[in-house]
Amino acid sequence: MPDQKLEQFKTLLKLRGLSMTSERQQILRAIVALGARFSVDDLYFAMHECGMKTSKATIYRTIQLLLESGIVNESALSGRQASYELAEPGEHRLHMVCQHCGKTSEVRGADVDRFVAQISESHEFLPLAAQIKFSGICVDCVEANPISLRRETCVPFLKYYQSRQTKPADAS
Repeated sequence: MPDQKLEQFKTLLKLRGLSMTSERQQILRAIVALGARFSVDDLYFAMHECGMKTSKATIYRTIQLLLESGIVNESALSGRQASYELAEPGEHRLHMVCQHCGKTSEVRGADVDRFVAQISESHEFLPLAAQIKFSGICVDCVEANPISLRRETCVPFLKYYQSRQTKPADAS
């Protein structure tokens, strides 16, 4: 396990008057070992398969502490079961979540970094990580359900989408 994450976690716990228990350390080790996005259930079952016994309540409480310390980010944005992943220092990302099918697209890179830098500078704020969410309706759902999705909230998107459809192919 990267010592930096362990030390970061110990620092938060000390500030909160809590100690680094063996269960908390096992949970952090299991998250690092998973190395991918996970749910509490994923983590719980992975830990139990490896012989590490802990309760879901302890996992939930520990994840809350890991969120507060910036070690873990919450990554489920579609209203479904929460999922989490290890945070990377200085990581900025944008999520687009379809409110119809739940599809989530994640965007990282220079455009997102520039956006975060611009907002941060104008508010004199140093972000350690940023997670931005756009809610809307994906093009696949609009194409598959053009009638049922024509509600008041979809009209601007539909106009934009329709204008894209009428452009000549070589105009892009």
